[in-house]
Amino acid sequence: MIYKAQFETKRSRVDFDACDIRFSVGLSKEDFDHLRTNLLEESKYIKPYLHMLDRNAEVDQAMLFTCDNEKYGLIVIPSDTGYARYTAFVPDARRMPAHLQYSSLDQHDEEMTRIVGLYTQKALQDQEDGEYNLDMDEVYNDIKFRDFNQNLFLDMLRDRPEFDDINYYDGVFTIKIGREYLSDDEYYRLYQDDIDIMEAKHILWMHDAGGEQADFRGCEMDGIDFKDKTFAGAIFDDCIITNSDFENAMLMSASFNQAEINKCDFTNATAEEVKAKNAAFIDCNFTQADFIESDFNGTRFDNCDFSCISMEKSCIKGTEFFGTEPEPEQQLRCYILGPDPEQNQNINL
Repeated sequence: MIYKAQFETKRSRVDFDACDIRFSVGLSKEDFDHLRTNLLEESKYIKPYLHMLDRNAEVDQAMLFTCDNEKYGLIVIPSDTGYARYTAFVPDARRMPAHLQYSSLDQHDEEMTRIVGLYTQKALQDQEDGEYNLDMDEVYNDIKFRDFNQNLFLDMLRDRPEFDDINYYDGVFTIKIGREYLSDDEYYRLYQDDIDIMEAKHILWMHDAGGEQADFRGCEMDGIDFKDKTFAGAIFDDCIITNSDFENAMLMSASFNQAEINKCDFTNATAEEVKAKNAAFIDCNFTQADFIESDFNGTRFDNCDFSCISMEKSCIKGTEFFGTEPEPEQQLRCYILGPDPEQNQNINL
């Protein structure tokens, strides 16, 4: 949240003064800027309203100036001649005029805020796999708030930093919990749209044109189409991927350390120098995939298809093959320990 505020350095304390804001005056950006930069002149923006203030009131009466299309405003206690004798900058002045006139709005806002806070905590506590299904019938039965506004409620939930999105399907609103609000043992579910956006950002990152490196750590994906996608250098560590298609995908130098990959197709994938330590590949198809100079230290392959796979110069120390395994010729071209380029070692199995 970005706020415009007035700061003072090295204050020893902050004091508050009471004032009674009687009304608000809306100004254009140009007029507001003129007022705030000429506070000691007798102002044409202040003078017309002097008669509306009681100079003998027990609490100083003030007027609130707001600026078009901006949140901030200015509280002014004027002098008898029309200059701004006392002023206070207000970062969030836009909401104040309505609340000055309708005090019931405060009660409504407080109750809506309470309800949103309640369901925010409920979503975080009861979520599964990074998602929480919100049943609105249950909400109405629970809260019994006469002035409850469903659209406002959902919009306020979307504004919460704990949530990434809210989707609607078949009568249920699904809240997607932000990754940073999940515990270490909970996985964050990604969908096809997420993957497509991440690829676009990742390609920019690869070319030093901004963007962001694709990081799938702690994520869960099912039925994702990675076919022909470019995720070279992406991080797939400690993720779960099932029933997904990596055919012709570009995965050079990507990392799959401690990942669990189940029923995925890597046909013709380009994946040289991949790091996949202590990972698990189950029922995967590696037909004609290129995994040259990769690291499979401690990884388990269970019932995978290795037809025409290329994995020479890869490390397979502690690698386990169950059901099927690469051709002996391919395994002979691998290393128990990675080769030392300085000594030009060639330690075959």
